[in-house]
Amino acid sequence: MDICAVIQGTINKLTTYKEIIEKGSDKTSILAVLDELKNNDVFSKEVYDLGNENENEYKKLSFLFQTTKNNGGIYLFKFKEGTCLKTKKNIKELYSMKKASEKENGGKSLSEINNVLDTQYLYIGKNNENIVNRIKNHLQTTDSNKTYAMNLGLFENKEIRDHLELIIYFLEETADYPEKFILSLLKKELHENYKPMIGSPRT
Repeated sequence: MDICAVIQGTINKLTTYKEIIEKGSDKTSILAVLDELKNNDVFSKEVYDLGNENENEYKKLSFLFQTTKNNGGIYLFKFKEGTCLKTKKNIKELYSMKKASEKENGGKSLSEINNVLDTQYLYIGKNNENIVNRIKNHLQTTDSNKTYAMNLGLFENKEIRDHLELIIYFLEETADYPEKFILSLLKKELHENYKPMIGSPRT
């Protein structure tokens, strides 16, 4: 199933239930603007190859980290096409050992591991306000030991990063709708459909 189709399906589903939602609490009444989503571009998409063989991609990612772009969005760490089940198993075992070691030594708080191997995605996440900083926490190491993230900076590139591409759906800054609500539902929908190896389904 295509990611864009899941996102559009979720938007359509929300639009279908708009009338019911509007009759609910005051917190959800702002969903009236969902009608506009069908006719407007809500997300822009960027894809980054995290493999160390591609210097241009690293420059592209480095440029992203230097930007002041602070809108929210959805991001997916996807296994590159051709990544075999054995490689995914090795990544899961490696990550599990590192997570246990960090916990035992009072180190970084690594995201939880799910009981899946046959998946296209390592991690699926969302951020309401500053997606770039959140992605930094996953790709590098967090400043705080209490912040849950993948902390891929704790691993050699060849161990995990080289097998991944990063897909980001940035919310357009002009999008006018309740982004916390839509992003939470989109993340839940994507998590249920694609079952990533790492990360909680919590929104």
